[in-house]
Parts: sequence; C-alpha cells; structure tokens
Amino acid sequence: MKTAPSDAAAPLHDGGQSKLYQAEIRVLGMTCASCVSTVERRLKGMDGVTDAAVNLVMQKAVVTFVDTPSGPSAEDICEAIEDVGFDAELLACVKQTPPSASPTATQASVSK
Repeated sequence: MKTAPSDAAAPLHDGGQSKLYQAEIRVLGMTCASCVSTVERRLKGMDGVTDAAVNLVMQKAVVTFVDTPSGPSAEDICEAIEDVGFDAELLACVKQTPPSASPTATQASVSK
C-alpha cells in the first residue's frame, strides 16, 4: 500500500472519540464493472464504513468512515482493497464536518 505525502495524513485513533472522515483512494487494476462491484462490496461490508463509491474510469474510491479505536483507519481501508486483489494508494483523508442546522436551511425545507 502506498500513502500520499504528509498533507494527506490518515486519521489517528484518539481515545474513544469517533470522527467522520472521507478518504480518497487510487485503486489500480480494475478493468470492468465486476471489479468495481467487488471493491464496493468489500468496503461497504467493513464495520465503520458509512459510504463507499468506486469509479472505474477515474480509478478511485471515495470512502466515508467513522474512525474509532475499534473501527477502520484509512490504512485499513487500503488494505481491504488490496485483499481483494487491487493496488491501493491513499490520496487524501479529510475530517468531515457535520452539516449545520441553520435556520435558513430549515425554513427552506419547510416552506412550499
């Protein structure tokens, strides 16, 4: 597994506090829709992964996951991709911020 430069550092487990992250991973070796399905199925089956989208043309996976001491890290996700037969390189991993519940957004969804 390759990792990107230090600016794309993967999250570290931090004493029981769960955080939502999104990892962008280059996936090499996929040649068809079956390959995409295999990778997506493996990622979505991991505890802590909340979403996974794999793009054949871009050769990338975007994975949203909760980083906890018992959950996956970005490295674990790359290893899972490699376990199903593809090369994986972590390109970026960023902390997701929860959407704010602004009054304007709430009003817009209520009004007709």
